[in-house]
Amino acid sequence: MSMLGELALKDADKVMNIKSTSVKSYITKACALMLLERYEAARDTILSGLQIDPFSDHLRSNLQELDKVVMHTSTRKTHGNAERSDDFDCTVCLKLLYEPATTPCGHTFCRSCLFQSMDRGNKCPLCRTVIFMTPRTCAVSVTLNNIIQKNFPEEYAERKSEQDTLVHLGNESMPLFVMDVIVPCQKLSLHIFEPRYRLMVRRIMEGNHRMGMVALDSATGSPVDVACEVEITECDPLPDGRFVLELESHRRCRIVKAWDQDGYRVAEVEWVTDLPPQSDQEKADV
Repeated sequence: MSMLGELALKDADKVMNIKSTSVKSYITKACALMLLERYEAARDTILSGLQIDPFSDHLRSNLQELDKVVMHTSTRKTHGNAERSDDFDCTVCLKLLYEPATTPCGHTFCRSCLFQSMDRGNKCPLCRTVIFMTPRTCAVSVTLNNIIQKNFPEEYAERKSEQDTLVHLGNESMPLFVMDVIVPCQKLSLHIFEPRYRLMVRRIMEGNHRMGMVALDSATGSPVDVACEVEITECDPLPDGRFVLELESHRRCRIVKAWDQDGYRVAEVEWVTDLPPQSDQEKADV
């Protein structure tokens, strides 16, 4: 609904730029702002429209409806915060819903929990109904998210902090994709289908779009010490949860420390400065 409201708002602004005296554009913009719960801006839009046509029945009815919504909202606030119950918990992580998303079958989960569960099968985690959703097409429930954020601000801030630590690792830390040797300035395509790497790619796309690629040591079977930072330049999610990626590598790094996080590797790195060849012999060697 929030996405539809934003689209309607853009359309109304375009119409108002073309026909500034059109009452319909003010009505459309006011309805879009009400859908986005921006009530003050909606009131200003309706009053601006009434200056053009003071006898517009549609604008007057919208103003009355807006007053009812605002009064209901303020009355609800005076009754205090909603009581904390498990109705606001995600049935996957059993914590307060963060960025709640509702499936077509009517069940609501944390957006990240929903797709982490769907990495292992396109089914609702609760009723096992087959669903086809991607991060690009799955919108957060704006109304429910606002209710949770307003009524449980401290717990919501804690959940947000937990999610941020998984997405934003810092300049010296990055997730690792273990595959093959890659050198700076190289471009390649990847097909991501393993559940652990699906989760990793979603978190990367919510962060800085960067990860490290590292090869396995054939003797020990563990990742080597030197990796290469790559940037995801294009990410195409498929209906069944897989990803097709276009990558471009940038700079080398040395792995200082590595650990497992939700099934994939994360490393603390230090950057390696590559010096360009100076002599003709060095250039020939390269």
